[in-house]
Amino acid sequence: MSSLAEMLLTVRDAASRASEILLEGYRSKPARQTKATAIDFVTEFDQRSEALVLELLAPLGIAVVGEEGGGTPAERTFYVDPLDGTTNFLHGHPFFCVSIGLIDKGEPVLGLVHAPALGVTWEAVRGCGTLRNGVECTVTDTTRLEDSLLATGFPYDRRTSSDDNLREFSKLKKITHGVRRGGSAAIDLAMVADGTFDGYWEMKLNPWD
Repeated sequence: MSSLAEMLLTVRDAASRASEILLEGYRSKPARQTKATAIDFVTEFDQRSEALVLELLAPLGIAVVGEEGGGTPAERTFYVDPLDGTTNFLHGHPFFCVSIGLIDKGEPVLGLVHAPALGVTWEAVRGCGTLRNGVECTVTDTTRLEDSLLATGFPYDRRTSSDDNLREFSKLKKITHGVRRGGSAAIDLAMVADGTFDGYWEMKLNPWD
């Protein structure tokens, strides 16, 4: 059985090579299709990225669940978002990434987020801390909302559902230093881990987020 450190090498390679596919389509105005709602998009680059990640993770012999292709979770499961921030990607905005996480018996034990247009990679292995571009990082020590910078996002069904996070956003915007909406849950969470944001919340996320 591969160690977490050995698996991280495979995950790094998979994310890096998948990101090369994404950069092929970045700022090219790629064709898009919709999924669950009119603003939930998928492109050929999401699909090609996921196919490559699954191929490269396969030798590890661990179950994989991908955003585009699904899958069956097991005791140990990789969750893959091959292009988190597809709307940003479609508009040429650099906040998009490949996100890969490993869950073991319900606990996160390994994670990597690679944002190729930003040139930033965040990675963590349980018990070993978090790295941002190879440099150790940590969360902030902010304890008061009044002193915080937060991040959030809005659900894809916000055009039709009243449970749209707008009420919460409006309230927290008034009592914090600010609330940022980057458009990639994985990047937002990574920026909590590296101390950029003091906190993050969002509704209706999926495990690969």
